[in-house]
Amino acid sequence: MKNFRLRFKNSLSFDRLSPLQMKSSFWGLAVLMFLIIASGTNAWAQDPGGQDTVYVYNSYAAIDESQGGKVRIEIWIKTDNTGFNNDIAGMTVPLIITNSNPAANPVLDTTVEATFGFSAVQLFNEIQHNVSGDPSSFPVQTTLGAFTQQTGLTAGDYRFATLVIHLDDTTTLCIDTITIGPAYLNLTLGSSADYIPAFQSLCQPVSTYPAGMPPSYFDADSPVDLIVIDPNNDSIGVSFNTIDSAFYDVINDSISIYSTYAGEYRIKVVLDTLDQSGESTYSISARIDGTADVVVANNLPVPDTGEVHQIEIQNVPDSNSIGCFSMPGDANADDVITLSDPIATVNYIFNKAGCDPLPICWLKGLLCRGDWNGSDTVTLADVIRAVNYVFNKPGGPWNAVQIGPCCL
Repeated sequence: MKNFRLRFKNSLSFDRLSPLQMKSSFWGLAVLMFLIIASGTNAWAQDPGGQDTVYVYNSYAAIDESQGGKVRIEIWIKTDNTGFNNDIAGMTVPLIITNSNPAANPVLDTTVEATFGFSAVQLFNEIQHNVSGDPSSFPVQTTLGAFTQQTGLTAGDYRFATLVIHLDDTTTLCIDTITIGPAYLNLTLGSSADYIPAFQSLCQPVSTYPAGMPPSYFDADSPVDLIVIDPNNDSIGVSFNTIDSAFYDVINDSISIYSTYAGEYRIKVVLDTLDQSGESTYSISARIDGTADVVVANNLPVPDTGEVHQIEIQNVPDSNSIGCFSMPGDANADDVITLSDPIATVNYIFNKAGCDPLPICWLKGLLCRGDWNGSDTVTLADVIRAVNYVFNKPGGPWNAVQIGPCCL
C-alpha cells in the first residue's frame, strides 16, 4: 500500500486509506494522525518536469463602503506534470496572512466549504483548513491540505483554495508561505514522493465600492463567449461594452463588473467560433462581492451557430442577500410565485421542447428554482408542493425551501 504524508501541525504519516476507511469522521482521522507518529519515509523527488508553482491570485478586492464585507484571495497550483504516478495527489500549503490596518478587523473563514468550494480538490478524499490560533487575530497562520486516492492533478492551472476574509475597512492583505512547526510547502506525487514547488506571494490592496453596488464576476473558461446585460439594459461582450467599469477577459472568457445595480442580470451564452479546443460542453460560475462562486450552468451542451442560451439572476445588494440570485420556487424568474412556476417545473422534469438548453432553460439556468423541498433534485414531489402552496392547501407549510443561491 502506498504511503502518503500530509503535513499539518504534527509531522504525521499515514497510508492511503480504503474507501470504507475514508468514511470515518474528521475526528477519527485526527486521532489517527495523532497516533501514527512520523514513521513513514516518503522519498524526496525532483519535480517531474519544469518547476511547478503555487501562487496567490486576486484581480480586484473591494468591500461595501458602509457595511464592509468579504474578499476572496485564491491559491492556485500550476503544473506541467505528465506520466504514470506523476500526478499531484497531495499538497500541503502553510500560509501567513498579514493585515496593514487593525481597524479592518479581519476574520478568516476557515470552513472547508468556503475554502475549497468549486476548487480542483473539492472532491479529494480529504481536504482540511487548519488555522493556528484565533482566525481573527492577525497576522494569522494557517495550513491548507488535501489528498486523493484517485488520480490527482496533471498538467494544467488549478484553483486549489480560496481565502475568504471579512473586513470592516480598507487595508492591504499580504499572503506568503511559511513553515509552521514541521508543516512546510510541499506537493506529493501519486508515487508518494514529495517535492517543493516555487511560491509566488501577493500583497493585495482592498478598496471600497459605493454602498449597495458590489462587484460581480462571470466566468465561463470554456468554448463559449459571454454577453451580460445589466438592469439598465447596458451590456458587455467580447467586442462591445456599454457598462461602466466592466471588463472582458478574452483568454478566460470572464467578465468583471466593478460597480453593479440592483435588479436582473441576464447572461447570454453563444458559440465561440474561434475556439479550437473541441470541447462540447460549458459551465459558468457567477459571484457577487466576496461570496462563493455559484455554478449557474454546469456541463451544458455548447450552443450551435446562431443559438443563444440565457441565464437570469437577481442582484439584491444588501448584506443579507449578497450571493442570492433568485427566490426559491420562482422557476420562471418573474419574482412572483404563481401556477406558471410549477408548470415550468413540470416542463423541466419531462424535458419539454420550447427553449434552450433543455431542460434547465425551464428553470432559467438555476436548478434550485424548481427544488421546492430542498433535496438537491427536482421531481414531481416539488411540483406537488408548489401546487399546494399556490392553492393554499391545508397541511403546510408548502413554501419553497431556501437552498443554494435561491435564498431571496
